[in-house]
Amino acid sequence: MDERLTGGLVHEYLVCPRAAWYSYRHIRFENELLLLGKMLHEKSYKREVKNIFGESISLDFARREDGTLYIYEVKKSRAMLYAAKMQLIFYLRWLKERGVEAHGRIAVPTEKYVEEVRLTEKYEEEIERIGREVIEAVEKSKPPKAKGRKICKKCSYHDFCWV
Repeated sequence: MDERLTGGLVHEYLVCPRAAWYSYRHIRFENELLLLGKMLHEKSYKREVKNIFGESISLDFARREDGTLYIYEVKKSRAMLYAAKMQLIFYLRWLKERGVEAHGRIAVPTEKYVEEVRLTEKYEEEIERIGREVIEAVEKSKPPKAKGRKICKKCSYHDFCWV
């Protein structure tokens, strides 16, 4: 996997390639919704050791159950579930490349939702393809064209893209 790639970049790209392009260049904005998400993360799962960082990863938390290591990705809603799943797949693949076997779980505490995610051959191929797409997109000299979508209204880059 390309060392320029991160799980967060995968997630951003799948939500909005333009936001990923900005983020890759360390142009980041925060709005109320991002801050609410951070607060939810800090408030939830209080007994867990959170924010485990590595070269290309930022795990929300990890937990061992019955001898199996679970990596958790905590989200404030299921709205971008595919992006969250692929972010988690990226982390599982990254760990596997370093000899660590783990399973994943996407948790949405406000909806009392948990989805188990396992690294399969199909997902490995998918994250490889997505990884190539992400790097190709963010390495371009100009950001992808802005696309007016419903989610743009809530995005921290809204004014940057549309003013």
